[in-house]
Formats: sequence, structure tokens, C-alpha cells
Amino acid sequence: MTIVSHKGRTIVDGILQLDNLRWKGDLDLSFCTALTMLPEGLSVRGSLNLELCNALTCLPDGLTVDGDLNLSRCTALTGLPTGLTVDGGLDLNRCTALIALPDGLSVGGPLELRECTALTALPKSLRADGDLTLIRCTALTTLPDGLRVRGALFIEGCNALDALPKGLRVSSHLFLREPTTIAALPDDIDVGLRIDLESLFIDAIPQSGETCIVVRDCGIPATARTLAVGRRLGDVIDHWILSWNGIGEKIITSIRDANPGEVEFYLDS
Repeated sequence: MTIVSHKGRTIVDGILQLDNLRWKGDLDLSFCTALTMLPEGLSVRGSLNLELCNALTCLPDGLTVDGDLNLSRCTALTGLPTGLTVDGGLDLNRCTALIALPDGLSVGGPLELRECTALTALPKSLRADGDLTLIRCTALTTLPDGLRVRGALFIEGCNALDALPKGLRVSSHLFLREPTTIAALPDDIDVGLRIDLESLFIDAIPQSGETCIVVRDCGIPATARTLAVGRRLGDVIDHWILSWNGIGEKIITSIRDANPGEVEFYLDS
């Protein structure tokens, strides 16, 4: 029998020992390399910190966390229990053995997936009520149709992902960082505030019905901008995003300088 004490908690043969499985308050087991398993029936009425518990391979069925769940750098973790509910944020950054997320996963805050290099897909029933971050998930090939993100969606360095799903709904911003293998947006995508592609971004202006394209590091000289008014946007700017919903066919109504290096192109409705 191997007994380890870590931050005032006892681990016996890799299993956390608790007198009460309905834990009130935060539970911090971060950096515990001896922990391999949590007890069945555990419920945490606060946040659960398991960062760098790199011998932990799974979590118990029925686990609920009322606050945040931090699993960052749990490099042996291969999966999560079906129906896992986290009321706060879920940090899975650098869980390099994580193959899939479970059906019925519900996250009340931000869902962080950075460098989850074995992850290939997200579940169809995923509920993400905060921001969803997908950065350098190099095996990720698909996102579920109808995915709804109630915050912002960040995608960067997911080089196997070559398309966004049909029916994607993002309540805040869509950040798609370049270079990217994605070369088109679905016609039915719904983004609440901004589509940001690093070199340019698209803003809708509801009060006027206009669309604004802001180009960063714009190379069009000021003398040529005046001549561009009244022309098609696609005649002036070359970018794959302009094929989405016919934006490239819209007529430029005005051009204005914005922040340093940025130029705003306003288009007719």
C-alpha cells in the first residue's frame, strides 16, 4: 500500500480519500503526480483544480463541479465521463492524450482546448455557454453541425480543420487566425458581433444596415481610396472571405481611416 499526503489530502494507491464525497468549497489537488483516480460519486460545490496531475487517466462517472474544473496538463487523461457538467469554466489545455469529449458535456463558462493534439472532433451535443478556444489542436478534423457557442469562438493552428460546420452560431466574435486551411464560411453561419480573420474583420452595423470591412495593414494608398468609392469591394480587395454572402459584390459607399494601419470600407446593404 502506498500512502501519499498532498496539500492536506490523503491518496492511497493513487486514489483520493475523502470522508464526504459532497465536497463543499474548492478542492485543490494540482501538481499531484501520485493521483490516478478520484472516488466515485464525487460532487464539488466549488472549483476543482487538477492541473498537472499527469498520472490521472480518467474521471469518475457522475462527477459534478459547481465552479471551474482545471485539468490543464493532465497528459495521461484520455477521456471524460459521459454527461459531465461543469458550471464554471473547463480548462483542458495541453491534455495531449485526450482523444474525444463526451456526449452531453455541458460547460457553463469558457472551454479551453489548447494543444490537445490527439483530439479529432467535438461531440454533437456539446453545450458551451462561454468562449470556446481551439488552438493548435492539430488532429481536429471536424466540428459538429449546429454548434452553438454563447461567447466567442477562437480557432488557431488547427491545420486539419478545413471547414466550419453548417448552422454554426456564435453569440459574440469569431476569431479565425491565419494561416488557416479554412477557405470558406458556411452561408448560414450566424455571428453576433464580428468575424475576425486577423488580416481583416467584418462588422455588421445594425442601426444603419451597413456592413463594415476593416482591413489591417491596408496597402491601398489614400489617393486610390477616393476612386474606390462606388466600385465593388472585390475589385479593390482580394480575400477568400469576400465570397461569403456576396460581400465582394457589394458597392463601397465610403472609406475611412480607423486605428493606425486600419482602413474601414463601408458597404451598401
